[in-house]
Amino acid sequence: MDTDEPAASALVILHTDVTGDDAVRPDATSARQVQELLRSLGFVVGPLIGTSFSITAPVDLFRRSFGAGPEAGPQPQSTGGEPLVLPVDRLPDEAARAVRSITFSPPPDFGPLAP
Repeated sequence: MDTDEPAASALVILHTDVTGDDAVRPDATSARQVQELLRSLGFVVGPLIGTSFSITAPVDLFRRSFGAGPEAGPQPQSTGGEPLVLPVDRLPDEAARAVRSITFSPPPDFGPLAP
């Protein structure tokens, strides 16, 4: 990601199914399709780990893609201590059905950027 624009990272959490071995995991094909879609939109997409993966992009790309996004700055904004959750209704239906939520973690209560 070669840009001077402020960037942010979010966590994409996928819906899961219980498999025959009682493991809870997302459908691999759906996960891959969602990752490819977000990559095609310009997000840097992390690997699927458990039920989620990360996406990173300039703040403006989040706003253009989801109609909402974090405020520019060192930490994503939260709403009353709750993480900021992006709407998924702008994603194609199949991808939106696979995504449980796209969220930004609230800033930590400690450290140099603590409120």
